[in-house]
Amino acid sequence: MSDFKLTPAQHEAVYTRGRPILVSAAAGSGKTRVLTERLISLVAEGADIDRFLVITFTRAAAAELRGRILSELNERLSRDPGNRRLRRQSSLIYRAQIGTIDSFCASVVREHAHLLAVSPGFSVLDQDRSGAMRQRALDDVLDRAYETASENPGFRMLADTVGAGDSFTGAFVGSVLCGADIPAAHRTAVKVSAG
Repeated sequence: MSDFKLTPAQHEAVYTRGRPILVSAAAGSGKTRVLTERLISLVAEGADIDRFLVITFTRAAAAELRGRILSELNERLSRDPGNRRLRRQSSLIYRAQIGTIDSFCASVVREHAHLLAVSPGFSVLDQDRSGAMRQRALDDVLDRAYETASENPGFRMLADTVGAGDSFTGAFVGSVLCGADIPAAHRTAVKVSAG
């Protein structure tokens, strides 16, 4: 990583301390590299790599990030083979919480399953099955709404506004299902563009 030159925005993302940051940038702009640099710089300042919670969007991105951190630790260890701290970090990387929000939430629920009255053997619903279940539930709701449309002026007005028949169903269902994928809450953070 020694040949990696940070832009001013990337430098800010790597070295900002004492407040939350949000790194937002286009694909291929260096977000993973910046996050790797940030974590390595925090480790160099004395933090242990397994004390961080690192959330990515995909399992592949989490695996790539873990691999890059391990590569950087190993590169530094090859330059300083007697460094016990780096050796310890290289083994702690396997305990580090680097994963998707789904995997993190699942681990919290599993850990506290007894308090939540949930079986610790539960499984997380995959996206395809989830989408199919939402589609089926929405179809059931719309079927009932159409059956009672004469008694429901609000639904009739919605159907008249969006369209009629199949065009209504397609447009409305698409809007509802697309809206279900938008997070309901947003965390306040300092936004730092990475590239």
